[in-house]
Amino acid sequence: KMNEVARKKYGENHSKFAVLLDLAKINKIHSRAIVEASEVAKYFYKLDNSQKKKLVARLCLRIPIIQNQLIAGSNVDTISEDIKVLSISTQKRRRSNVLNVLQYVKENT
Repeated sequence: KMNEVARKKYGENHSKFAVLLDLAKINKIHSRAIVEASEVAKYFYKLDNSQKKKLVARLCLRIPIIQNQLIAGSNVDTISEDIKVLSISTQKRRRSNVLNVLQYVKENT
């Protein structure tokens, strides 16, 4: 049961991230969510890996917390401020994700 819940949550989080990058769209049909490729994703799939990395890095610039980090110069205090609306346990889990996305953006833009 726990693995099933964890897999569902994992899929939800990745789907939401893809939507945030405009690589997916989520449509609700009755009580079920359907994840589909967006128009941007259809273009994205045609690119070579180098172009994909650059595009994903640029799409990550849409994320407000990433924008804040780049403006603030990657100040860890800014991360804490940006994620303080989350529960403490979620903050601990998400902090490394934010840092990883930020690093990816820096390496690929």
